[in-house]
Amino acid sequence: MVQSPAAKSGTYDYTAAIERAGSRTLAIDVARAMADKKAENVVVLEVARLIGITHYFVVGTARNRRQAQAISDEIEVRCRAQGLKPYGLEGYRQASWILLDYQDVIAHVFVKEMRDYYDLELHWGDAPRIDAGLPPEATSKEGRTDYEDSGAAWPVVNDDESE
Repeated sequence: MVQSPAAKSGTYDYTAAIERAGSRTLAIDVARAMADKKAENVVVLEVARLIGITHYFVVGTARNRRQAQAISDEIEVRCRAQGLKPYGLEGYRQASWILLDYQDVIAHVFVKEMRDYYDLELHWGDAPRIDAGLPPEATSKEGRTDYEDSGAAWPVVNDDESE
């Protein structure tokens, strides 16, 4: 597992920290951190009734890999301010899909092509969406790519940082 620059090692009581933060409040805070770093199409899904491993998925889209890492870093900074650090962190180096696991809340930061390909909202379509009170530009779905129509077998990640 690759740790981000914000991650630290050591023993940690995850359960106590999450209970202090409250999982719904934490999910909304994670969504706001994504929105503040200009993530697009931010969605909070309540998946507790569908799976037994977590309560919420927070999903957001970055325009490129650098922005995905910046969003991930912001989530970590804000969670650390509440006494939380991720139980697990995956995909930070590649930054096309970064997963931050806070046990009851799992944050997914995608670049657009990977988000369209994996389509977690379709996979977890029965999960209720939680209103995080985000501005409209943070919840926009503009420019969605349909890979079935394009014939692409695997998404090509755009590394053009000039966007």
